[in-house]
Amino acid sequence: MLPTILSEELCSLNSNQDRLTFSVIWNISEKGEIKSEWFGRTVIRSCVKLSYDHAQRFIDEPEREWTEEELPAISDGYSISQIKQTVLNLHKIAKNSRKARFDKGALHLDKVKLQFSLDEQTGMPNGYSVYKQKDSNRLEEEFMLLTNIAVADKTKKHFPDKAFLRRHPKPQSKMVDELVRKIKEI
Repeated sequence: MLPTILSEELCSLNSNQDRLTFSVIWNISEKGEIKSEWFGRTVIRSCVKLSYDHAQRFIDEPEREWTEEELPAISDGYSISQIKQTVLNLHKIAKNSRKARFDKGALHLDKVKLQFSLDEQTGMPNGYSVYKQKDSNRLEEEFMLLTNIAVADKTKKHFPDKAFLRRHPKPQSKMVDELVRKIKEI
């Protein structure tokens, strides 16, 4: 965990605040195909700080007209309809990109995640529930993955002797043999 000053202030994309970043900018099709990409230093200014719930509501109710009271403050002259349409466009691209990855053999690594509720007095856990991943989570996850892949490829290409990239070991033959045996039993 990062200290609060980093996670909620200095490294957070709070609206209407300039942030120095190193960015990957794509020209990307609706199908998730990258037409071009650019890497460089940038200054970004977020116009709104949406939660996953805000983005999910746009996805769930694309025809609904939202009011200013239902969302965080929007800056720099953007409208609610522009923000909603951007989320919907990104959602469409993410869905198509995700499908293409899985069609090419990407693994589904959907693990069950637990959420704990804490006692207000003691801070100790007093209950739990299963966290249900939503489309807004998958949208963010897809672009984060796309960014990680782009940065890894760029690093490997330009710094092949200095790149430190994680590689998964080959499957152990014993485990593969066991899997084949179990499948044959079905």
